[in-house]
Amino acid sequence: MLSIKKRITDSQTIHLVHSLRFIDSLATSTLAFAVPLIIYATTRSATWSGITFLLEWLPRLTAIPAAGPLVDRYGSSVIFIITNVCRGSIILATMFAISHYPHAWLLLVLLAIVSGMCAEISFVAAEHMGMTIVTRRNSHKIQSMQVAIDQSVLVLGPVVASSLLAIGTIATLESIMLLAIGSVILSYGVSKAPLFSYGSPQQEKRLSIMNGLKTGLSIIRTESSLKYAIISVGMYNVLMGLALSMTPAFVVERFHLSVANVGTIWGVGATVSIVTVLLIERIVKHIGATIVGVLSAIIGCIAMIGIAFTRNYAEYILGLTVFVSMDATYALFIRTARVRLIPKEHYASAVGAIVLLLLAPYPIAGGLLAITPFKYISILVFSMAVLTLVATVYGFTKIDRQRIDSSV
Repeated sequence: MLSIKKRITDSQTIHLVHSLRFIDSLATSTLAFAVPLIIYATTRSATWSGITFLLEWLPRLTAIPAAGPLVDRYGSSVIFIITNVCRGSIILATMFAISHYPHAWLLLVLLAIVSGMCAEISFVAAEHMGMTIVTRRNSHKIQSMQVAIDQSVLVLGPVVASSLLAIGTIATLESIMLLAIGSVILSYGVSKAPLFSYGSPQQEKRLSIMNGLKTGLSIIRTESSLKYAIISVGMYNVLMGLALSMTPAFVVERFHLSVANVGTIWGVGATVSIVTVLLIERIVKHIGATIVGVLSAIIGCIAMIGIAFTRNYAEYILGLTVFVSMDATYALFIRTARVRLIPKEHYASAVGAIVLLLLAPYPIAGGLLAITPFKYISILVFSMAVLTLVATVYGFTKIDRQRIDSSV
């Protein structure tokens, strides 16, 4: 009787954890997409949209190294509660200020900074929760569900943000605040579950923040194939950052449509990317992850070159859909590369350093957009796409394909 009761309780806990990950990620994705849109709709300035994107992503780089030790010390449930209370509080303050002072849009920039830091810390907490509920028998099912949640949020975030913005800025912030409140409630429920009363299943030796980063960066520096793979993917991420931050300006200024149409672009792109990933897994088994990676990068760069100067909304959707789909398949390559090339005993440290390096291009993209006049954005995108294409082709000539594509 006791074991049956425990199994039921554990099953309910797993559902709680999945629900918490979904709601928290949806709040993060919706807010991350909505804030630059609100800024652009308010200022009609691609420069301020780029600055907001820069300030939204830059703090994430500082939050990543601190997130692990914080979750390690206080527990994932507590961190979820703290981050979402912080996020909800700053949203409430922003709503109050904007409702009384409509021109106080600079508070949205502060909101972007705080929410960016909260996003990375809660992401690490979600990964820690996922590790806690994994057993030998349910490992594959849990991992598949977490990937499905992450991909679903990529689709829903832009769509939800654009739909809410059609109603109004206050309504958008209210809805995201409700998601934050929901995360706090679910976090409290998870903290009371028996699975989270037994302690962490692994008590590993904990490195300090700096030692962990040094170890990870040292591995990347000495592993030539991994180094060139990260450089290639990092440059591609600059293009992704440009695409994210420039699209509102393109939709309004170039295609003369409302910001609500931005959600359509990303909704279509993310949906197609999910289908592409499901199909590409079979291809990887036959031709290897390296070939899939280089083809994805080349096709994605060509797509960005195409949309840089397009004046047609439908062509822009098509080009960006191809680019986003290739980004998803490119991610399969870098995940495969790091699993094959990183020593297991240093995997966590190296992955932490890799995530840090691959997020750095996003604030760089926001900075580039901020200093580039709108009439020259197409030239910027074209130049970066060509540069990325050349660097990627060169980088893949330096990668040891056999080591990455060989079976583990």
